[in-house]
Amino acid sequence: MRINWIGHSCFLIITSENTSILVDPFEGMDLDSLYEVYPTIDVVTTSHKHFDHSYIDPFKSSSLIIDEAKPYVFKDLKIQGYSSYHDDYGGLKRGENIVYTISTENFNLCHFGDIGHIPSKELIEKIGDLTVLFIPVGGNTTLDGNKAYSTTKLIKSNIIIPMHYKTKNYLFLTEDASRFIVNIKNVIKHDSYELILHESINRMQNQVVLLNSLQ
Repeated sequence: MRINWIGHSCFLIITSENTSILVDPFEGMDLDSLYEVYPTIDVVTTSHKHFDHSYIDPFKSSSLIIDEAKPYVFKDLKIQGYSSYHDDYGGLKRGENIVYTISTENFNLCHFGDIGHIPSKELIEKIGDLTVLFIPVGGNTTLDGNKAYSTTKLIKSNIIIPMHYKTKNYLFLTEDASRFIVNIKNVIKHDSYELILHESINRMQNQVVLLNSLQ
């Protein structure tokens, strides 16, 4: 399996069966560079309707669009959406958010979207053990570095990939990834936007992998 960080909270995941899933595409993304990574997008998931997580117009005619908290099956993918909130006030400030699990090739991935609260015990139990956890760490509209760290202590995951944090392209966010990194410490800087998963990854525990973004 190949995991490509396109930018912000957007990832392109390609299975060994060449099924592709694009998670949380954002308005303004460079479609040419995206299609250079992989020419077809089979599935697109969106965690909520904000412009930086639900840019689906280019994919509507050719991809399965997933934007509800329910189970889906597509080829070798099993996808499950779970309801959560975009804030710490039960959705009163920013509405709802969907957390997705993606299962394929004996790997279990979980993308937290723009979650704004530490997940409940019930949600954590539903998610189960993970191969990869994609977690926002940038604060402002989502988890900050401290809350993201507290969340990772509640979830058993082999690899953690931070996302949705302040960079030169996303200056509106409050924090970069540094506070999260200082808290969790167990960090590998991967000098690429792509991570290839192998079965040996299952021996890791809460290993943070910092990717470069494609965009």
